[in-house]
Amino acid sequence: GLQKELQKVGSDAVGIVTDAAHRTKHKIQQTFYGGDVEDDYCATETTPGDFFLQIIEAKNVPQCDVLSLSDPFVDCYFSKRVDSQKFCRISKAIFRTTVKMDTDHPIWNEIINLKCVPPAESYLTLCMYDSDFDEHDALKSKSIIGRVDIPVDQLTDDAVHTANVHVLAKLKTQPENVLLSFRRMYADSQLASPPKEKTFFLIRHGESKWNKAEHDKNIKEFLAFDHPLSDEGFRQADELRA
Repeated sequence: GLQKELQKVGSDAVGIVTDAAHRTKHKIQQTFYGGDVEDDYCATETTPGDFFLQIIEAKNVPQCDVLSLSDPFVDCYFSKRVDSQKFCRISKAIFRTTVKMDTDHPIWNEIINLKCVPPAESYLTLCMYDSDFDEHDALKSKSIIGRVDIPVDQLTDDAVHTANVHVLAKLKTQPENVLLSFRRMYADSQLASPPKEKTFFLIRHGESKWNKAEHDKNIKEFLAFDHPLSDEGFRQADELRA
């Protein structure tokens, strides 16, 4: 169940695909507070505990690479406002999603435990970056795409929030309508009741030329390197899609 899955979540993001984005409750938030730079750490009293966050997806991510789309990931932490334009990070740790390669519509569906209870009047800060890797596939550098800052007291239920990203990347054309979707998740069923049942379908591919050759005992047709769908397989796929 969801509670058991949440208990397994450690300091790293894990790819737990859920139907969270399709829940009936959905909030569109338009007013967020974007700082202009990454935040320095400032010591603040925080309470150990669980704060589960699901990073769902981003849309219209601007292209930050010359020859390909961006390779985005999201860093998550708590912050507090210093002044009208500046925040400081109050979480000791920064929690990170996986990297989605070469895309302007990354879909994460990842659950992160920020492992502390934020104090009143704090913010959840989500910084989206474009990543670059070295020849050993290790993260070599990151460049800021943009960020979202939302008061924690707005995250009182498990509704999905879709936020306008405050774009900080230096681009020739400023992109519009860059969106990031996320929601708080609760392990305590008193606050939110996750679905108790899920329905999934196991679908076999349509008949392939291999299947037909096996049925017809046609040895010659077995010798192909790859076996696409047969005419009957295409008919089956079209029928299922309809």
